Amino acid sequence: MAIRILLRVAEKEFLNARRDTRIIAISIIFTLLALGIAYFGSAPTGMLGVRGFDVTVASLVSLSIFIVPLVALLLGYDAIVGEDEMGTLGLLLSFPVTRAEVLMGKFIGLSTILFLSTAMGYGLAGIVIALAAGIEELGSYLVFIATSVLLGMVFLSLALFLSAISGQKSRAVFGAISIWIFFVIIYDLILLGLMIFTKGALGTKVFSLLLMLNPTDAFRLLNLLGLEVMRTSLGLATLIPEAYSSMVFALALAVWVIAPLLGAIVVFRKRDY
Repeated sequence: MAIRILLRVAEKEFLNARRDTRIIAISIIFTLLALGIAYFGSAPTGMLGVRGFDVTVASLVSLSIFIVPLVALLLGYDAIVGEDEMGTLGLLLSFPVTRAEVLMGKFIGLSTILFLSTAMGYGLAGIVIALAAGIEELGSYLVFIATSVLLGMVFLSLALFLSAISGQKSRAVFGAISIWIFFVIIYDLILLGLMIFTKGALGTKVFSLLLMLNPTDAFRLLNLLGLEVMRTSLGLATLIPEAYSSMVFALALAVWVIAPLLGAIVVFRKRDY
């Protein structure tokens, strides 16, 4: 019964999003982004044209860090507080459904939107890249797509937590922007300042742990550690201990998905609507 309720709530959230054409819009953005990077990614070296999956992934990772979290936050920031302001949340909670089921249903529905948008957008670009440059190192591109979805789920989870604790939609908007700015821009500046202040005395293990505290850094390293060229050119082999494999950063992202979602459920249960 619980699974059936989850799926019904997820279906409702998915259909609501489909009506405002978010899937198509996001898919177009991802497609254009991937194709543009695939063609112009090697411009700094004086070369243009599709260069293959590894080069595309190395270039796409940084830009995706800016786009994917923003898309996820926009999808989920009003999932709770928006329905509360419209007066539909009370109606939904009047049905025989628990608040945990409502929130998880919304998460599943919005995650489905995120998955379809990302898979369709980057998948279409991947077909073009494969036709132009072959399917060598296709695995790195598939990992990139999967981890992009996982990164989006992290910020979707954060958005739902934010939506659950916000009393007004305007506060949720401000909170979503603040979360994006902190994790995408400010955190790395703080980390850089800390390294300069300590003159590199943090050590590689502490440094790697601090990177895992930022989901965007975990996403970046999860993808770049699998590219031998990037490990060598960026010096990742010396900065990141061998014990911190790609799987460690993948687990860090998984924790980032689960923790805010559990927090959102706890807050949502305690609030009066």
